[in-house]
Amino acid sequence: MPKSKYVFWTIIVLLLFALTGCLKAGYKDLEPGEAKKLIDENPMLFIMDVREPYEYAEVRIPGSHNIPMGEVEQQLPNIDKEQEILVVCETGSRSASIAQMLVSKGYKHVYNLKGGIANWPYELEK
Repeated sequence: MPKSKYVFWTIIVLLLFALTGCLKAGYKDLEPGEAKKLIDENPMLFIMDVREPYEYAEVRIPGSHNIPMGEVEQQLPNIDKEQEILVVCETGSRSASIAQMLVSKGYKHVYNLKGGIANWPYELEK
């Protein structure tokens, strides 16, 4: 194969790998154990609880911040796009939706608690 064709196909393959990586970029679902490790190892982690205030008042992950799902977009200017964010809700559905929205808005380090608070076996505040 001539050198120019080899270079051409190498560039095409590299571009495909790059594009595939970009398309898959997004938030990461974390099992409770992974989320607990992230919390323990990163004191600057922003834990965003997107449940309603009455749900948050009943029980929550220590150190979390309540931003109800309907208010998240209004609060985005207050949250650095480089900030690591763990999004939580009761079952993981609302938080997954918000995590995807955060990624679409340019947030780079977004995690979703898989199974939500209902699946959290660790300490909770009441």
